[in-house]
Amino acid sequence: MKTYIPLICFCFIISIVFSQEKDFEEWYSQEVQYYKKIKDLAEYIHNKGKTDISTDTLFKRYIYSENGGLLNDSLKEGTIYEMYSFDTLFSLIPRKLDSIGLENLDAKPLRFYKEHEIYRPFKRALAKMAPDVMVYFRKENPSMPLGTLLFDPKSYKLKSWILISQGGSGWYYILMP
Repeated sequence: MKTYIPLICFCFIISIVFSQEKDFEEWYSQEVQYYKKIKDLAEYIHNKGKTDISTDTLFKRYIYSENGGLLNDSLKEGTIYEMYSFDTLFSLIPRKLDSIGLENLDAKPLRFYKEHEIYRPFKRALAKMAPDVMVYFRKENPSMPLGTLLFDPKSYKLKSWILISQGGSGWYYILMP
């Protein structure tokens, strides 16, 4: 009997530790990778000043860019980057983290929101992108999404965090060049 008590205590402790892990039971492996990538990114930038966040690290580890994140003038010409720098566009992420708090945010795949208004652009205009989109929300209210994040299916890196409506003519993501 005395040998069973420590075993029971050990099993109880293990169950408590593992019960605090995120439940990915109904998730596809690609969705789990997207979640891990955005979680790592959020932890990397959390509580850091703008000068403490390395653009090189962002592009090497977290943000997809066809040219590796090089935003020279020739790449900016004729694009949204003529008006905004990467720093300006990226600043939306740390601001959201700071205003809500890392511990209060979570994300899950877009497919869990098929009955919500946030899914509307993905029924037609962005249907091909839908499998690569995660929805972020406040933990206390997962039924009210705050926005969407688009990922690259090969690298699992964040491809875009800005979804824009063109009124009646459709939707599009602002992608890194």
